[in-house]
Amino acid sequence: MRIRCGCYLLAGVLALLAPAAQALRIDGLNPLEPQLAVDVMPTVTAHRMEIRLRDRLLSVAPWPSFLPQRFGRQKIEASRRLLPAGPSDRLSFTRPAERRPWLIVGQGARDGTVLAGAWRLQRAGDGWAIAEGGNVQAWHAAAPLSVPVDGARWCLYLLDADQPTLQKGVAAEREPQAAWAAQRLDANRACAPMR
Repeated sequence: MRIRCGCYLLAGVLALLAPAAQALRIDGLNPLEPQLAVDVMPTVTAHRMEIRLRDRLLSVAPWPSFLPQRFGRQKIEASRRLLPAGPSDRLSFTRPAERRPWLIVGQGARDGTVLAGAWRLQRAGDGWAIAEGGNVQAWHAAAPLSVPVDGARWCLYLLDADQPTLQKGVAAEREPQAAWAAQRLDANRACAPMR
């Protein structure tokens, strides 16, 4: 009996010490200076993307394995909006020969945030949905959604969701937020499964 109790105690302690699932973070952004960089080459190493600019280093971690791991030269647009419950960040990647982004990554998105085209993030009970006009689709972290945007197909990935627990009669200092990615698909390609 003592051995079994000791095992349960040890398992509980190890569970508390184990690192929690790491939320997506975008670092290096300045809310007073949106970044626009042309001809930069992002690199991905050990689940971390880095973008070296003249005066700073932008990073995204953890970088999901189902998103692109190798990049050619890109134009990067990066912005951070400061909000009372924390920042909302957005990075857009555009290839040199193109006029529109092919990959967008965001963190700290709130209800109503534009994701790609006219698709917006929307609260749906205790979860999330995406909406374009009257078209609403439930959105879960288990699988991407494929949606039309300007004649192309895009994959929308829900990377992370923070759903603070609200207590009746207690003011909330946090609000529901999500980390997400949107990737334009090349012809005849499907969304990469989330693994």
